[in-house]
Amino acid sequence: MQARFQYRVSYQKAWIAKQMAIEQLYGDYDSSYNELQGWIAGMREYVPGTVIELQTRPYYGPDDQLQPTKRIFHRMFWTFDLCVRAFPHYKPFVQVDGTWLYEKYTQILLLAVAQDGNRNMLLIAFAIVDKENIESWEFFLANLRRYVISNDNICIIFDRGKCLIAAIRRSGVPWRSVYCIRHIAANFHKDYKNADWEKQVVTIEPWQWVQSFDEGFHYGQMTTNLVEGINAVLLKTCHLPIASVFSATFYRSYGVDLRNRRCECRRFDTRHYPCAHVVAACAKVNLNVEQYVNDVCMLERTLRVWENEFPVLPDLSTWEVPPTTFEFLPDRGLRRNPRGRPQSSRIHNEMDIREKSDGKRCGLCRLSGHSRNKCPHWNFHVGQSFGSGRN
Repeated sequence: MQARFQYRVSYQKAWIAKQMAIEQLYGDYDSSYNELQGWIAGMREYVPGTVIELQTRPYYGPDDQLQPTKRIFHRMFWTFDLCVRAFPHYKPFVQVDGTWLYEKYTQILLLAVAQDGNRNMLLIAFAIVDKENIESWEFFLANLRRYVISNDNICIIFDRGKCLIAAIRRSGVPWRSVYCIRHIAANFHKDYKNADWEKQVVTIEPWQWVQSFDEGFHYGQMTTNLVEGINAVLLKTCHLPIASVFSATFYRSYGVDLRNRRCECRRFDTRHYPCAHVVAACAKVNLNVEQYVNDVCMLERTLRVWENEFPVLPDLSTWEVPPTTFEFLPDRGLRRNPRGRPQSSRIHNEMDIREKSDGKRCGLCRLSGHSRNKCPHWNFHVGQSFGSGRN
């Protein structure tokens, strides 16, 4: 705006314009709650097997009179039949987490994510609640067990939130609770950054955060990165009205330009390979999707790359090498400094991360603060070495 029209837009005006654009595209935030009822009825009618658990509260007018024709949205849980039928074939673990809805009203979107054997993710359950407290998590877990997860021999991976831990104990779900190691490390550094860490006692069971004690329940998942990745995907959706958030969990529309080989998801443009949206668009207009596959990705090109073979060298003793006409010598100008320890000439950048150490340690007692020559335990170690030599 400033470069084209030489006009600087203030933050307040930009924010108001953004809210007006969202309202034109997705509707008003307040009226969106009433539109949510139409979405609920439509999903139950046209998507068989959709499970929706809606809880509301009574509405009292300005005169504190109960108005039976109006209700206040409290919280809602939903899942789809395809997710319910797919989960028994997924790995027996689920990751759960919550993310804020950045709309007019403060609410929390709770998610449950699973992973199949090919490392593909699947959202299996959703909930919108007013607060991330024990009651909200208990509402989510109870419906998750009732409608989606019928197997009790699974593990649930989460960030070790106090409300979620209390909700798991109160709801009585028999799942194996596993904590995200990244959140454990972050909380540990936050709580004990000024204390002596060696004196702190970790009260977490080893199988809840150490992979060597998990008996295979983790399936290599030590963090909640799966559900955190879904949170990143839904980041822009969390700014929309509640009806748009609900509809976005069922489908997300992307514009596809087959003539110019473009898709709004950008995967088709960057990978030169049809994304799922291009495949769906080709199926809609009865086109062969293979014509949009780049030649580099074709099977024929791949076979030509790997059809050649290196010849097998005979035994070195059987080689018939002609006599050399001169002798090869190294370039003396490239000789390293023979004195001292060889130094690395590589220039370090931000990718060269090195953990902070306590400085140099003594070669005898392995403690920091002094060298081998000034070690206060020098006599003890020397005497011990002489004693072992006499034996």
